[in-house]
Amino acid sequence: MLRKITPKQHLTGLGRMPNPLTNHDLLRVVLEQFGFPDAQFSALENTQNTNHCITAFTGEKFLLRQHQVSERNLAMLESELIWLEFLDTRGLTVQQPQKTLSGERILLLEGQRFSMLSWLDGEVHETLSTVQAESAGELMALLHLAAREFVSPIGFERPSYDQAFLQRTLAQLEQIYWLNQDIPLFKNALEFSQSVFEEKPTWGLIHADLHPANMIIQGSRVLAIDFENCGFGPLGYDIAMTLGYLEPQEAFLEAYQRVLPLPNQFALERSRFSLVEWLSNVAFLAPREIEREGLEADFLPFLRRKIPELLR
Repeated sequence: MLRKITPKQHLTGLGRMPNPLTNHDLLRVVLEQFGFPDAQFSALENTQNTNHCITAFTGEKFLLRQHQVSERNLAMLESELIWLEFLDTRGLTVQQPQKTLSGERILLLEGQRFSMLSWLDGEVHETLSTVQAESAGELMALLHLAAREFVSPIGFERPSYDQAFLQRTLAQLEQIYWLNQDIPLFKNALEFSQSVFEEKPTWGLIHADLHPANMIIQGSRVLAIDFENCGFGPLGYDIAMTLGYLEPQEAFLEAYQRVLPLPNQFALERSRFSLVEWLSNVAFLAPREIEREGLEADFLPFLRRKIPELLR
């Protein structure tokens, strides 16, 4: 199944919470600061940010993001954009940051933070073909290869997927009252996985969220978007996370290995990486009451069955 990436028309009601960027005057000021005073805009489905598709009078499109203040500090936002700029120098097709007229990557306006990226046309597929899985495997390997070459500038700051990340994940899970009966099992799983999150030579700057919804499909070619979770962590975690969403897994792994060898001990460590990915996903979704029914119906029964098998 596939769906075209099309901007959602600007909404002002329909029972939703008011969107901060429905303030037409504020949005116009933002666009002026980025050098697009006459551009058209339309709201997109939101995830962590409030996003708009911007269409310049030339027809060129951009992505405007209004960042949630609580999600990332300013240094982290700036660093994500620096990483995207570096990937471009390595020949990887990624969305490129657009600077304001004063040369800033991040616009600060009325207590809000905005950034603008170039637009990638394409489709999002719920599943990948074998050829597309091969392209995704090659893409991830090229991202990891670029991470080897990247030298963090002073002030560069991104999250770390380390043992402290596991502790934060457990703390988030413990705050969800309807997960109380599962916390001992989840705690055992995270403790079981701690050893693979020690900093090793197989660490690097990883995407950390490269699933099909964050892949742009252009025929047989796969491009990566949404680097908001990129951070320092085990390369194997990055690979295992993506594999959890793919059916043609061997095609992905074979293509990856045509560029880079798999991290040492990946075959042995993969299940531990998967445990952490599953539980971090629960920690992300569970605070949203709208997700509870789906988690209780499908994913939690799966975890209650699968985790004890992997802990044996």
